[in-house]
Amino acid sequence: FPVTIITQSVIKTENITKKDLTKAACCSLAESFEKNPSVEVSFSDAVSGAKQIQLLGLRGVYTQFLIEAVPTVRSLEIPFGLDHIPGPFMESISISKGASSVTTGYEAMTGQINVCMHNPRTAPALYLNAYANTTERYELNLYGAQQVSDELSTMTMAHVRKMDMGQDNNGDGFADIPTFRQANLVHRWWYNDDEIEWQVFVRGFLDRYTS
Repeated sequence: FPVTIITQSVIKTENITKKDLTKAACCSLAESFEKNPSVEVSFSDAVSGAKQIQLLGLRGVYTQFLIEAVPTVRSLEIPFGLDHIPGPFMESISISKGASSVTTGYEAMTGQINVCMHNPRTAPALYLNAYANTTERYELNLYGAQQVSDELSTMTMAHVRKMDMGQDNNGDGFADIPTFRQANLVHRWWYNDDEIEWQVFVRGFLDRYTS
């Protein structure tokens, strides 16, 4: 099941594997590009903490984001969409530079970024990861896969993060970074009997920023 293939055209595609993601110690899709020279991530709004991505020198509205070849981060979600895909959910990332196929939409003027999440057939039965730091940022990641039959498998992934401590290191009366609370849940079913293949993917989250 070639979920990492975005297009069959002759175009430069860079793959960020699970091993590379582990080196970056990323907590979200935005932070996974910190050590990648191809994609630049910066704050587009210091008050709200919104981030934007730059590919080939143009900002993120010209880059298409997909989860397993399905357009995901679009429209009003673009400013915060990079933080809506937790790092532990991702198996790999494919980056295609330049104009791409319009099969999945017209947004890919400067390129496509395709995220592949963990495969229910190969993912562990239970995975638990926790994170905390001195700024009172806490994160909890939990996912597990179940093989219902030889053809049918299912997987559930959950992510919760919060940071309630305001920071004003320069003493100007304004918060340096916004505080946030987020709950993210993904559930998927995957069926493949070598003749018929289908997948059901349900994604939902609650997100709140205060600044």
